[in-house]
Amino acid sequence: LDAAARAARARGIPTHILGDAIEGEARELGTAMAGIALQVLHVEVERLGHAQARGVEQLGERPVAEPDTVPLPTRGEIEPAAPGGRLWRRLAPASLLAFISALPFVLVGSFYPVFGHDLGMTAPALGVVDGLRGIALIAAGLSFGLLLARLGRRRLSLGSLLLMAASIALTPWTGGAAALGIAVLVANVGGAWVFNEATLQVVDRARPEELGTAFAVSGTAWSLSLLVAPAALGLIAQRMGVAATFWACAAATGCTLALLAAAQTGGDRAAGA
Repeated sequence: LDAAARAARARGIPTHILGDAIEGEARELGTAMAGIALQVLHVEVERLGHAQARGVEQLGERPVAEPDTVPLPTRGEIEPAAPGGRLWRRLAPASLLAFISALPFVLVGSFYPVFGHDLGMTAPALGVVDGLRGIALIAAGLSFGLLLARLGRRRLSLGSLLLMAASIALTPWTGGAAALGIAVLVANVGGAWVFNEATLQVVDRARPEELGTAFAVSGTAWSLSLLVAPAALGLIAQRMGVAATFWACAAATGCTLALLAAAQTGGDRAAGA
């Protein structure tokens, strides 16, 4: 990097080394560094523009650039078009994903213990099952960046919803502590991946000055799920049994999967057109 920077500076190109940690989270880190680079480049463009204007006033003619100097792009060329439309509409997909991603947490806290008790599990065993939620978060966090780079956002987001829906739907057919623990682990890993996709959607759909509000909206959707889902699922359990709560969550996740797939397909067609 130092050698490349020296070579660039020798050609008259303002060069800034932003970091050398390009591994692991390369995609996310590269996005953050690109944003910093755009800000730095914009400052350089304005500074050189003012310097050129002063040179014209002093010399009475436009300075001639060196033949090997690469011209800097204008601000319009380096900044992408800002997303349009009302913020709440742009954040609807991210909020839906955040809401759905909380369902495994709701089930672990409210209904997995009831189901495990029906299976004859002891209190310590139920505590271990609840602790698997933390292991799931660690596993999801460590693997998300790698899977994102290998599979891409489309496959990972749809696959996470499918994994989450399938594991929740199959939970009522688990016949013991080990099977229930696997179902809890898989569902919460999928839910964590879905929440990460919701976070990426917020970054995609909000302008830089809106990010604080945008993250508050998606976080509120996640918290709203923790508030509303237990009450709604409790009514379902009272009328139709505990197993129906898992199937209701699986159905909601499946509907979200279908909506996301349709939206991504529509976006691909629009991009192709």
